[in-house]
Parts: sequence; C-alpha cells; structure tokens
Amino acid sequence: MKLKSHSNPVEAFKSFFVPDLTGAVLYFFGSLVLLGLFNSKALWHWLTGSFVMSGSGSALPATYTSAIDSFWVFISQSRLLQILFWVFVGIVAYTFVWFIWNVINNLRNDVVAGDYVHPRSYTRISYWRSVLESKVIFTVSVIALLIYFVLFFKLFSVIANLSLSAIENFRLINSLVLLVSSMLAGTFLLYFLVILVRVAKNSWQSIYKGL
Repeated sequence: MKLKSHSNPVEAFKSFFVPDLTGAVLYFFGSLVLLGLFNSKALWHWLTGSFVMSGSGSALPATYTSAIDSFWVFISQSRLLQILFWVFVGIVAYTFVWFIWNVINNLRNDVVAGDYVHPRSYTRISYWRSVLESKVIFTVSVIALLIYFVLFFKLFSVIANLSLSAIENFRLINSLVLLVSSMLAGTFLLYFLVILVRVAKNSWQSIYKGL
C-alpha cells in the first residue's frame, strides 16, 4: 500500500499508520490464526488427551521438543517436503542475489545520471545528497524490518505461551483477560510488521522514482 496523497498531513499519517475497521478485524483474526499455529502441537495434545500433569498441577505435553527439532523431524518424514523446503531455500537465495544485483545496478544508474548535462540550477552536491538520503532510508528500513522480523517470532512465541497457559489453567476472568490481551498484543505485533514492510516498500520505490 502506498502512502496516499493528502492535502492534510494528519490525514496522510492516519491513512498510512492507522488501519480501518475492516483491516483491524483482519489483523485480529490473523493474530488468532498465528496463535493457533504457534500452539498447534500443544493444542493437538490437549485435544487428544495426551497431557501429563506436572508437579505444580499444570498441564504439559507428554513429550517436549524444541520448535526447530520438531520442524526437522517433520521435514525428514517426507521426500516431497524436503524437496519443497530446499526449493524454498533456493528461491530465498535467488531473491537475495537478485536484490543485491538490483541495488548495484541502481547505483550504476545514479553514477551515469550524475554525468548527464543538467540545467544551471543543478548542483552535484544536492544530487548526491538526495541519492544517498534515499539509499540510507531504504537501508535503515530493511535493517529495521529484518531485526523486527526476528523479534516478531520471539515475542509472538511468548504471547502464544501466555495464551496457552490461560487455557491450561483456566479461570474464567483471569483467563479471558489473558487471552484477549494476547490476541490484542498479537494484532499489534502483526500490524507493526505490516507497517515496516510498507515503509521498506515505499523507500524502495522512491529510489526508482523518476527513472
């Protein structure tokens, strides 16, 4: 989504950073789906009754493995899944190389454009300052997106554990408050991720503006 043109800067800010009602509902349900996916293994054990009670009386899965170990075990069970996984890795690697190559080509275009014949009002310092500003903004936005992407999964894992504990040790008021809080927190994390993606996308498009 591009930042829409508004005569009022407040409206422009609101349209970019504040979701409408439909969008908020979609992000809320997206958060709910992610919470279910993060807790899918524990919920499955809970539904099938394969829980054991710990010494404190809380319900815990009978067997526990880390998410990474579970993922590799799941992948190793099927040749098709292994093929799909490595195809995905190849696509990610190709996308990364394509991205770096496009950045290099864009820098070359900036150098070539700087040697064109320009009006008298043109100054090389102003030109390169605008070029560097757009590159710096894009670089910072991508770094921020990558850092937050890692934090997103870590924070969402914490929220998922809190929501699961509310189900395991269900007390009507406390559990409902904890579940709703987890869903709202997940909605905020998801929407903030979308905002960072928008910022990175718009900063990337600004680099090619006028080319």
